Amino acid sequence: MVMKRDEIMSLILQMNSKNFASLDYADDQKRDVFMILPGGGYTHASIREAQPVADAFSHLGLHLCIYHYRETILRYPEINDEAFELLKKLKNDPLIGKIHVIGFSAGGHFALMLMEKYSAYFASGILCYAVVSMHQKWYHGGSFMQLLGDQYENEILRKQVSLEHHVHKNMPPIFIFHTVDDEAVPIENALVLIAALKEQNIPVEAHLFPYGRHGISIATAEVAFDDMSKEAFVLQYGYLNTWVHLARSFLKRYLS
Repeated sequence: MVMKRDEIMSLILQMNSKNFASLDYADDQKRDVFMILPGGGYTHASIREAQPVADAFSHLGLHLCIYHYRETILRYPEINDEAFELLKKLKNDPLIGKIHVIGFSAGGHFALMLMEKYSAYFASGILCYAVVSMHQKWYHGGSFMQLLGDQYENEILRKQVSLEHHVHKNMPPIFIFHTVDDEAVPIENALVLIAALKEQNIPVEAHLFPYGRHGISIATAEVAFDDMSKEAFVLQYGYLNTWVHLARSFLKRYLS
């Protein structure tokens, strides 16, 4: 399905499920694409980490792709199989150059999992307060329960989705943003990933901020938490919007 919207072409990429990706072209020129994987604990794709994120990076002249990957709840490893079909669609698009990915929370886990499994498809990755590890002291149980379903107790699968153990030398450069006091996805998820990336000599840029609630998104008024006024949200967490500027600078270094 193709349609014109304000002279920018948009395309809905329907998967073999209810999942889909919305692809907005910057123009009719070949450009890199920015693939967005919202968080949501693998139960849903958060709207706070979808279009607002696309808008925040739109001025870089990228095509923008938001993957709505939880309309149908696919478990591991089927979730990767469907994502691979999307990656092939993007790669075969004559208007798309390199693929860059950003993921939030569980979406960050998904992004990292794809960069490990299909590393040749990605030019760079940005991970925001990402779920990484199944270590018993700092794992986010809800995300892994939703990812593994009735196979949650399967030790082989649990090791496969504890992603710090599967970093390899062919992965793309990665940007990491996390807050030290994150109570939902502890900072150790970022720390063990940084160590693993360093060990494999993967370029990694990490920004760890002293405080900020989990799920902060781009930290502007439009993504304020429901239990806070926009003013209070920006006053308390607005300083975290710095990560967006840093991520843009990171991304520019790897664009075509």
